[in-house]
Amino acid sequence: MKIFLVTENFFKGGMDTVLVELCNHWPRSDDDLTIVCNASHPGIATYREKIKRPVTILAHSWPVFASVQARIPRTWWRKLFIPFLKYGLLAYHVLHFFRVFKKEHCEAVLVVNGGYPGGDSCRAATIAGMLHTGGGSVVCNLHGLAAPLPRLLVWPEYVVDRLVAASCKTMLVVSCAVRQSLSGRPGLEGHCPVEVVHNGLSPLARRGPVAEELFPLRPQERYLLMLCTYEEGKGHAFVLRAFLEARVAHRDLHLVFCGYGCPAEMLRVTSLIPADARDHVHVLPFLPEPGNLLAGAYLLLSGSQEFESFGLTIIEAGCHGVPAVVTDVGGMPEVVQDGMTGYVVAHQDPAMFAQRICELVENPVLRRQMGSAAQIRAREFTPERMAARYAVAVHAPARSLVP
Repeated sequence: MKIFLVTENFFKGGMDTVLVELCNHWPRSDDDLTIVCNASHPGIATYREKIKRPVTILAHSWPVFASVQARIPRTWWRKLFIPFLKYGLLAYHVLHFFRVFKKEHCEAVLVVNGGYPGGDSCRAATIAGMLHTGGGSVVCNLHGLAAPLPRLLVWPEYVVDRLVAASCKTMLVVSCAVRQSLSGRPGLEGHCPVEVVHNGLSPLARRGPVAEELFPLRPQERYLLMLCTYEEGKGHAFVLRAFLEARVAHRDLHLVFCGYGCPAEMLRVTSLIPADARDHVHVLPFLPEPGNLLAGAYLLLSGSQEFESFGLTIIEAGCHGVPAVVTDVGGMPEVVQDGMTGYVVAHQDPAMFAQRICELVENPVLRRQMGSAAQIRAREFTPERMAARYAVAVHAPARSLVP
């Protein structure tokens, strides 16, 4: 079967890891896989480097709403123009995807979207897949939470959501939190079968630079690692505040931020660091091979304040026996077993977050026990299991079009 995996992305990160794992562990060697994405996606190089099976990559340069919108001047007519731009581009993408699917003899479409509505070209690919391959023959995959309907676009969004739901034979979501978030989209909820398939990944190889090669670290000092993009919603300010509280009693601790982000985003995080802590807080760029840095961390931290659908780095850390302290946002409480493989803390409570850090710093035996439990827990999230369930969904018979 010729299967097209369609995505829209502007950041390197967890979705790239999932796509790589999905392709490498796809259970049917006779399937012909093609990845279609925007040419501006920095993760294309990752696909070419890390996908081991034959996969075709089609990178398009069509204008996408997210990038075009950013170039519109903030004038009085902006809000009036945005809907015409948004839905005009949606129709444009439906037409172009339909032509590509027809030309390349596509037989099935798996749309991998960061959230919902996420990339508008992903929604367009879903509708185009239905028009090309027949009603209800597309699988839609969500890796982020669904946003509620925008107040000024309720009706057009409802119509698009119904078209998307009618185009899917099933929707695969990465956590129960994502499934619950669909309640904010009445055009989707109840109109398409939804199945939770947790992400899976192979243990991250111990490659890349060690901590001492990236920042000054004495032998007796330990570092806490936050491995994620530099988006504001990831909670860098929250984690920094908790770290500064914990450091009052533990002066040997370091905090390391590492991930993909533009210079302005990294500068924003750097500007939050007080002058007297700059020797112990480090802002690092994206590392293509972070295995050694992750394996050497004392704890993994995630302070997300919104839109954290799963938390793939928690599993990556668990593979190396590193427990996690995370906030109660999105799907992270489904991954971290509170009090067993780490701690889950309310996202409004940096003081408790700091207290949990201190408990594990002051009790290395507890930290080792939680690390061992995290390692066992990580083995439940295998790429083989994930890919097998995706393949079953793609090869399942098409359902009838939802009226």
